[in-house]
Amino acid sequence: MPMSTQGENDEEIQRSRDAVVAGRDVHFFSAGDGDQLIAGVSRAILRPPIGRLPEVVRGRDRLLDLLSALVDQPDGRVHALVGVGGTGKSTIALAIAERAVRFGRDVWWVTVSDPVTVNSSLLALASHLGAQPEEVEAALLGEVSSSDLLWDRLEARPGWVLVLDRADDPRALSVGGRPVSDGRGWIRGSKSGLLLVTTRNGDPRAWGRSVELHQVGWLNDLDGASLLTDLAADSGTLEEAERLSASLGGLPLALQMAGAYLAQNHSTFENYERRIEGSIAEEHSDRQVVSRTFELSLEVLDRDGKQGARKLLESLCWFAAGTPVPAGRLDSGLLHELRLMALIDGQAEAADRIGEWIVLHPLVSESFRRILTERGRDREAAAEAVDLLHAQTADLTPSDKQQWYAWLPHLDSLLALAVGRLEPHQLAELYGIAGQLAQALSWAGDHARAEALAGSALAEARRLGPDSVAVIGLNLARATAFQVGGDYPRAEALIRDIVPILDRLLGPDHPDSQSARFDLARVVAAQGRLQEAEALLRQVLVDQQRILGPEHPRVLWTMSGLADVVMRQNRYEESEALLSQLYETQARVLGPDHPDTIQTLQRLGEVNALTGQYARANMLLRMSGDRASAILGATHPVTLEATYTLARVLADQGERAEAEALLRDLLTVQKQVLGPQDPAVSRTADTLRALGSETGRGPASEE
Repeated sequence: MPMSTQGENDEEIQRSRDAVVAGRDVHFFSAGDGDQLIAGVSRAILRPPIGRLPEVVRGRDRLLDLLSALVDQPDGRVHALVGVGGTGKSTIALAIAERAVRFGRDVWWVTVSDPVTVNSSLLALASHLGAQPEEVEAALLGEVSSSDLLWDRLEARPGWVLVLDRADDPRALSVGGRPVSDGRGWIRGSKSGLLLVTTRNGDPRAWGRSVELHQVGWLNDLDGASLLTDLAADSGTLEEAERLSASLGGLPLALQMAGAYLAQNHSTFENYERRIEGSIAEEHSDRQVVSRTFELSLEVLDRDGKQGARKLLESLCWFAAGTPVPAGRLDSGLLHELRLMALIDGQAEAADRIGEWIVLHPLVSESFRRILTERGRDREAAAEAVDLLHAQTADLTPSDKQQWYAWLPHLDSLLALAVGRLEPHQLAELYGIAGQLAQALSWAGDHARAEALAGSALAEARRLGPDSVAVIGLNLARATAFQVGGDYPRAEALIRDIVPILDRLLGPDHPDSQSARFDLARVVAAQGRLQEAEALLRQVLVDQQRILGPEHPRVLWTMSGLADVVMRQNRYEESEALLSQLYETQARVLGPDHPDTIQTLQRLGEVNALTGQYARANMLLRMSGDRASAILGATHPVTLEATYTLARVLADQGERAEAEALLRDLLTVQKQVLGPQDPAVSRTADTLRALGSETGRGPASEE
């Protein structure tokens, strides 16, 4: 008699299956798989960008000596470099990171932007240091403290440096709503390693008693002159460099820009000083100094016919300042020119390359936006920034999660800075990107963040009207987030609102209208209303076959969903006929190794097992498992599901030893990939315990 240990776990797994496009290669699991668990966090971003470090750091010897000593012998305190923008706080931190790396220390670098990004980055570090997937999952769900998870591992691993760069708002480092100053979150002193923070916020009350603040100010004239001569040794005497440094207020960022300008233009310190004479007030406002210096650099690029560099910078200044911007699709030639003028930083490990990322200094971004506003060009520049973001993301699909996560802070920045400057059609473009990104977050399992993004964007986008494509896209993104999160009633309500709008705007026969009906059917099925879902799917299938033809991918997805719903109603022969027809079509149109084809082959094995055709089921499941492992990988959900079903069929055939061995191996992999709380893990454990009891091994056999 066939075993029956599925129960509620199988029902939950089936509801999850119905919650995704039937037959589509989608992985929504949010735990276990390192890439999906901490989506968007690149190990490269956790490495210090040593390539940005100058050959010599001027005027900071005493502070560098102090911090270097703390790398060797931490004093149990957090050390924060405090100063206005452009004083070189990050450069000092990089110098310490470089020294630590040279002496074999572990060094990690995190750019602080918002609490979610910080949490993801530091949980990635905890995972790198040995935290188990289930522990990281619990931290993401708020069941345990994220900061405790990291600090337990840092304290057990002496000899490290962790830099939290650009932490200008301490609230971005809060954990669980607790203030940074209580010393129980990310900010903790340690004698196992050095935690080094760079910030503009010098209020001791914001940081707490465990943090020692080190002021980083302007350079004196001699040190400023040395920095200038490092960059432009042939531009004049040391005394002339001192006078120029004094004119620039000793602000390192301005000195860096001036030196880069002089080196590129073979000009002199005196000429540069004359050009800025009278344009900078005596109080040397940091923004004023930086504005004048980068304007001189841009004038040179304009003169040399490289006006595109200015246009690119005008767009980039609306992106998240101090946060890495993917450089792969940007104009590398223009980026190179901007870097030569010290207007951007490259996130490369070598100084002569742009690398995968570029960074705009926050002071440059702020100053440039202010100039654009003063000149009445802020609206045009903000619109161009939206166009740039669209161009960078237009070819991405929801499965390109790493790329989407890299652009997320820059979308957030545009939503915060540019919305009030955009025309309706430009707003629609920006909110359209937000909808796509929210869909990608859901595909990565980050449904809570997806819902938050889509919801906040909708609050502003509704002024475009309910018929706006952007508004419809954001509502569909919210529906997907609710669906992935298991909130099927809210997903259904949203889709039911969207269907008549699409029918009115596009017509009921439009593919998007039909897709919305298919989405409605799958959330209905996920709630157990199988007859209603079947009726919806049959009507969609008839319409799609008439409109798109019998072999269109959307038609095949609908057939797959219909076969599942029919199988769940115990109409196995009918389901087998549907799946056989679907498999034959997929194998011919998509190919036998396509993920959809493999998954259909697996479900054919399932339905054969349910009708007692064990030999055929065994053959089909082994075939689908082998193909899935070879094409999709041994840990892909389709591969794991094929293994589980094969084990059950073997057990029902009396091959219990092989079934038990398969289930033991499967349970180990599932715990690593899906996390210990996933219903598929519980189902495998329950089946293994039942099998162990029947073979006399007892419940411990699952270990």
